[in-house]
Amino acid sequence: MTNQTDLPTGEEDSNPIRPASLPSLSGGSTLPTGEEDSNPIRPDPMFKDVTRKEAQAAGLELLNIEMPQLLRADLVLAVPQGIDLTGTLFEFLAPYSIIEFKSENDTFDKSEFAKNLARTFLFFSENQPLEYSQLLTVFVSAGQPDSVIDHLRAEGTTLEPDPAYPWLMRCRIWSLEVAIVVCRLLPLERRYYNWLLFAPVGSTKWREFVKILLRDGEWTMLELIKKLRLREYRLMTLELAIADDLEGLTPKEREERLEDWVEVIVAEFNMLEHWDQEKASEAASKWKPETLLGKLSPKQILEVLSPEQMLAVLSPEQRLAGLTPEQMLAGLTPEQIATLSPEDRQRFRELFS
Repeated sequence: MTNQTDLPTGEEDSNPIRPASLPSLSGGSTLPTGEEDSNPIRPDPMFKDVTRKEAQAAGLELLNIEMPQLLRADLVLAVPQGIDLTGTLFEFLAPYSIIEFKSENDTFDKSEFAKNLARTFLFFSENQPLEYSQLLTVFVSAGQPDSVIDHLRAEGTTLEPDPAYPWLMRCRIWSLEVAIVVCRLLPLERRYYNWLLFAPVGSTKWREFVKILLRDGEWTMLELIKKLRLREYRLMTLELAIADDLEGLTPKEREERLEDWVEVIVAEFNMLEHWDQEKASEAASKWKPETLLGKLSPKQILEVLSPEQMLAVLSPEQRLAGLTPEQMLAGLTPEQIATLSPEDRQRFRELFS
């Protein structure tokens, strides 16, 4: 670690830096770790929680900084003299690092980029004597922030990957060093687990990370995954279980074995009832509609599938089977009937005959 400095002791009244009271690692996580599946946690507070604990374990100090509400930092970490961060999540940090987290649902554009620069400049101006070389503005972003990259390029500044850390992009704004961590690019190594939690859900990196956690029995990390993305986690584990069960079977055996999974799949569909239509349709498209419909009760069909989804698996003749001509026409207004093409009129005549 280079450019380390003695931390303010907190005795100088003119210095607003104060070490925060960090939670005890032996006291357990403040995050729920039981089976409260109905109690999800948003990415931002979870990021702060896991990063604080990781920082404490590495010997870093969390600083309380008095800033205007608009410019409050997610985290400000200080590296005490003599601390060796080699091999840790934080080995790229400067003696003082102002950290801002951006989940995949957060806005990360040029204005958000400017806010964190302002935080760092304010920190610098109010805590003299500090050198710019002692500061680092850090963004931890779920994915690659293309909007920010394009904006900086247009202004003549290029974000370059750090040769030592391909997941870290660096640039300099005036005298200030800026680093952007891209969670989607982090290596699948244990020291990065707490930030791999925030890789974009459904991405190859997120799925590979979850597979490793399942393989290694990392139940504590899996509980955090479930708190962040329960539905996606459940669907992924279901897909993995089915794929594993069907491996090595003939097509006929696979079809027969899939029948045994129908009840499990239906249970997951029931869990999806509060999903938006796009996600529900994507999940439903993985399975044969006619197979599922054959196993569902009428009540389950009404709860799980929209009318459009139910009709999609039926041919035009099946949709009209059992209906009287009057019932077939009941849903059409006179104006709609008048607009029927000759072909449609002929089809109705054939159906009525």
